Amino acid sequence: MNWITNFVRPKINSMLGRREVPENLWVKDPETGEMIFHKDLEGNQFVIPSSGHHMKISAKERLKFFFDDGKYEVIENPKVAVDPLKFRDEKRYTDRLKEAKTKTGLEDAILNATGTIEGLPVVVTVQDFAFMGGSLGMAAGEAIIRAFEVALQRKRPLILFAASGGARMQEGILSLMQLPRTTVAVDRLKEAGLPYFVVLTNPTTGGVTASYAMLGDVHIAEPGALIGFAGPRVIEQTIREKLPEGFQRSEYLMQHGMVDMVVSRLDMKKTVAGLLKLLLKLPPEKKAIEPEILPPVVAKPEARPQVDIYPSAARRPRMTTLSAERQIEHLMTLHPKGFDLSLDRVSRLLERLGNPQDRLPPVIHIAGTNGKGSCAAFSRALLEAAGYRVHVHTSPHLVNWHERYRLGAEGGGRLVEDKVFADAIARVAEANAGETITVFEILTAVGFLLFAEHPADAAIMEVGLGGRFDATNVIKRPAVSVIMPVSLDHEAYLATASS
Repeated sequence: MNWITNFVRPKINSMLGRREVPENLWVKDPETGEMIFHKDLEGNQFVIPSSGHHMKISAKERLKFFFDDGKYEVIENPKVAVDPLKFRDEKRYTDRLKEAKTKTGLEDAILNATGTIEGLPVVVTVQDFAFMGGSLGMAAGEAIIRAFEVALQRKRPLILFAASGGARMQEGILSLMQLPRTTVAVDRLKEAGLPYFVVLTNPTTGGVTASYAMLGDVHIAEPGALIGFAGPRVIEQTIREKLPEGFQRSEYLMQHGMVDMVVSRLDMKKTVAGLLKLLLKLPPEKKAIEPEILPPVVAKPEARPQVDIYPSAARRPRMTTLSAERQIEHLMTLHPKGFDLSLDRVSRLLERLGNPQDRLPPVIHIAGTNGKGSCAAFSRALLEAAGYRVHVHTSPHLVNWHERYRLGAEGGGRLVEDKVFADAIARVAEANAGETITVFEILTAVGFLLFAEHPADAAIMEVGLGGRFDATNVIKRPAVSVIMPVSLDHEAYLATASS
């Protein structure tokens, strides 16, 4: 049998001119099982044309597809100590490094380069998952920091493509130390006013998501990418519950606010370049305008408008055309420079609004140092469980200003809508008429106005800094006043987040 295999078959093949077919000539789509010719797949940036599935891609190929004309200049990575802990498991760490270098052609998991995207000079950092799972060790940490240093020196934005399983276990604590070091590098770039974009690819997990991969100005994810700290299997075994479908995938994270957008690899360069032009305040590209032939205009007598030099407040332009965020930014400029420990400002403002604080349902007034938000949430849950409609005003917010206000409704309250919130701010700002005032006084007046105009059975008001001069103290007679103790242990009442 060996004689036939080793001698006869090769002789026949050579006579007939047959050639061995490479094993990687066709690639199977993991989702549909469809076979794709590898040249077609490479020409589509390793995105399956029919299903849109994004295959893993090497760092060098990613840079080639991302930069203009595929041209870029590699930034040399700093040299570091190899295997400082003399680590060994089934293999020596040094042997694993040699295998990874031979497999990828890289010195470590990070490849840095400079070049242009749509003419914009940028610095790009790519993690290659093929190099020991893109794990973060001393060499990778130094390479990332080097990229930030180059971006600072050349005053260029930095785009980082993350793909990692987390910290490199073979380097122990030395690997974990790269998390705060890279975080400091991110802060320095932001202090210089340079954009930092993170593109989360499949997979991005572990300590990388606990540091630089989640600190970008904009977070973009490729479709279907697994993104998280611990994997879904570990989470399910810990909490002993079935996770929702698509949990920790990029689309799920975008729906829940962890990712700004999900963008196909085919549109990545165009999307990143467009966002950079916005952040860098670059003028848009001028396109040639084709002349439009219009019909002749019939002249009409001009109607001269009536000009009112001092327009009344009723005719003054409203601020509702601006977003709530922009309105609050403007109101912050009215903040007093000194201290005025009185309720005079907020009282004057509320009087112009018709004293909405006097038209509230019974008020639960919560003060103290620790636990005000917990007490407000606990009180609301109790009242809503008993069938009451409850307004809630708490501070601070997590993401958006309107999160401070919850309007009571049958079957449970809801956060105030953006449009309603923006309109309330515009009305309060109009009544304030540009006088010196604090933002908290404005936001307190907004809460009074919203709560007075929407029916409810109770209103929960959380104080700001507290004390008898807190803006919420214009409420004359709360139904209940609560003062939370300084030493409140949240976990004793609410348990830990993990449980």
